[in-house]
Amino acid sequence: DRNPQNLIERFITLYKELLQKYEQERSFTAIKNRLFVRLNKKFYLSKEQILSSVATLKKDENVVKNELVFENLEKNSQIIAINYSNIKGLLDSRNGEVGLNLKPFNPQILFSNILEAQIPFTQEKKLNFLTYLDANISDELEGDSEKISIIFNMIILAITTKCDRFANLSVEIRNASNYAATSGITSVNFKITINQMCFSSEQIDALQLDDKNEIIDEDSEFYLRLAIFYLSLFNKPLDISTLGGTGNEFNFTINLKNIKKLQNFDIDVKLKIG
Repeated sequence: DRNPQNLIERFITLYKELLQKYEQERSFTAIKNRLFVRLNKKFYLSKEQILSSVATLKKDENVVKNELVFENLEKNSQIIAINYSNIKGLLDSRNGEVGLNLKPFNPQILFSNILEAQIPFTQEKKLNFLTYLDANISDELEGDSEKISIIFNMIILAITTKCDRFANLSVEIRNASNYAATSGITSVNFKITINQMCFSSEQIDALQLDDKNEIIDEDSEFYLRLAIFYLSLFNKPLDISTLGGTGNEFNFTINLKNIKKLQNFDIDVKLKIG
């Protein structure tokens, strides 16, 4: 196309696309870098605690005190193992991870798997885990199922990290479509409720404003910032409320394209096919 005006417009469009990609990559990298800094601090503190415990064991023969030292060793060893796993997961992330990879998926299978994956964590924390999956989400959908799983898992991790034992954690996944039947779009709403105040109004406001100060527990803040980042790829917000001071509710909705389960094929009757 030799038309100068069209060429300039295409360059402008390309520039905007590249700028958006750059901003996404920069935002994602900033989140990961902040986590690396925090994990490094935890590594250092855990290492110092372990060295201190070993030194105590070498020169102290008090059995009762030694039991506490061994507990401290075990605790810090677990912290190092978890931190190592988190760092390895971040380092193993592929280039080009930022952005949506749209593929067809069965929503009932995906959402059931997402809910079942949380059971070990909720059992470990002794939580009362209640779930509801809307049977009306029946059509096969097109979207980035991996990113949807990450968003959900990050929110659950942020909650379970902060809440006390025996809390009530409920999850509702509903078909919230308010479009015409011919629109070809299914709107899926996720509502996650905990009956304990894990996050205050001030913490929520600072988080939504992308406050650079660490105002929430380190791990929880990272999980929520990652969930908010991935939701931004869908152009959707994460709504967090305090439920009148008795708990927290996390709410987000994603619009996904419907895919027909059976495709109509235009078959040439002259072909001999099986």
